[in-house]
Amino acid sequence: MKYRLLVCGVVMVLLMLVTVGCAPETEPPDDETPAPKPEDEVDAVTMMVGRDMPTTLDPGKANDVCSATPVRAMYETLVGYRGSGTEELEPVLAREWEISSDGLTYTFHLREGVKFHDGTDLDADAVKFSFDRAIELGHAPADIFGPVDEIAVLDMHMLQITLQYPYAPFLYTLASQVGPLVVSPTAVREHEVDGDLAQEWLHDNAVGTGSFKFEEWIPGQQVSLARFEDYWKGWEDWQNVDRIIIKNVVEPATIRMLLEKGDLDTSVFSSQDDWPAFEANPDINLNRNATLNTLYHMVSQINEPLDDIRVREAVSLAYNAQQAIDQVFRGYAFELRGVLPSDQWGYAEDLAPHEHDLDRAADLLKEAGYPDGGFKMRYGYVEGSEPARQAAEVLQAGLSRIGVELELTPMTWPTLWSAISDPATALDIYAFYWFPRVADPDNWLYVMFHSEMQGEAGYNCIYYENSRVDELLDAARRTPDRDARVEMYEEIQHLIVADYAIIPVAQLDVAYPMRAWVKGYVFNPMYIGTYNFYDMYKSE
Repeated sequence: MKYRLLVCGVVMVLLMLVTVGCAPETEPPDDETPAPKPEDEVDAVTMMVGRDMPTTLDPGKANDVCSATPVRAMYETLVGYRGSGTEELEPVLAREWEISSDGLTYTFHLREGVKFHDGTDLDADAVKFSFDRAIELGHAPADIFGPVDEIAVLDMHMLQITLQYPYAPFLYTLASQVGPLVVSPTAVREHEVDGDLAQEWLHDNAVGTGSFKFEEWIPGQQVSLARFEDYWKGWEDWQNVDRIIIKNVVEPATIRMLLEKGDLDTSVFSSQDDWPAFEANPDINLNRNATLNTLYHMVSQINEPLDDIRVREAVSLAYNAQQAIDQVFRGYAFELRGVLPSDQWGYAEDLAPHEHDLDRAADLLKEAGYPDGGFKMRYGYVEGSEPARQAAEVLQAGLSRIGVELELTPMTWPTLWSAISDPATALDIYAFYWFPRVADPDNWLYVMFHSEMQGEAGYNCIYYENSRVDELLDAARRTPDRDARVEMYEEIQHLIVADYAIIPVAQLDVAYPMRAWVKGYVFNPMYIGTYNFYDMYKSE
């Protein structure tokens, strides 16, 4: 099974404004005072979020950041990342857990008194049902269960998961943004049609345990969520947001206008060109943060002439990484020296900065039999991704100075994936964003560089193969000791860099501009494109 955390909003869609209750206002007669609204008609506090529409609300299928905003608000996991960090987990639906000494058995003690939005109770049967459903559907959350051998209900509030082999990142996979999420079995059974596990109904409906429940989805316009009054954490007086409205607005100019007017509270999408203006606006907080998201030029190991390591090194030397950071990302990104971002544990601190040397590149091509360059390569990137295109142009310009032509080809993601996942049609170089689902080196290194992950099997679409890297990757994911794993991952990173399998581009920043009256937001790099709505409120 495969997963990819898809990035939405490449095609910009203009905001569709919906006017509700637009009767003309009239002034009351001079001798009359307007009657106060009944208490049940007092305006609810609404948070307006600008972003693209979800592809689905089904917790067993949602696998893109567009769907994550509403889905994370309505559904919950057993455990989650605590606060803004990526190393410490906190209890969510599981109040505590134990791991057996051999690393094979995980026992979860569930919270009591948790309600689904349909009023039914959360118990171990519901969690097992949700996990079994995800596995049967076989979409993104199902990959987390790869090493799972058995899911067993021990009693009403105790669940046990047994693995086929020790898998060090397992507990952290359960905190993933895309699940596994827990859905009401009652709702699924009530809306199941011909054994579809309620896929059709859950596409645009939701019944979870989250702090907000589904209210309405108007296609192409907005998704509305309402506060779940029976939420297990309870509600304090200051938690005053009653509704979340996610508006279909991703055009940067429209986002900026609505934020400056105060018609949007926040937006997931914004242009880097507008970030300085947001930073200078006292009514807007930019909330800029470093992510664990990364961008690479992925270099084929099998296409001629890139199957010669001297050519791959020459291509790497032709790329001016600092120019890309300064001009493409305008400083809103960080240098990437290898595969892992510097904020991820296991990062090899002694990796050297990227080297840019056209003279040395030309000498290497001469050694490889290409004294004047004279060959052409194909480069693919997802159309609409401006940073990827501009970073490719930096590489293109460098290569042209040593006589190599780089043809840049924009593609839809399905077209790009179809090309790179087949060795017969694999591109020479392609732009690849990685958005980790788990804050563990395994989530980068194994799926992109293990030989068993080549093509359709994973994301090793440069067809990289190094027996030592395979050996270390297999050992690291089965080793519980963090220090021992770090040593393995450091060696792996050096080997990949030495093989010129990638040209690192950048560790990316993200920014969510929001009105200054929005309080309580906490950014976590593992929950990109989402908000901790339960903790957020509005205050002038």
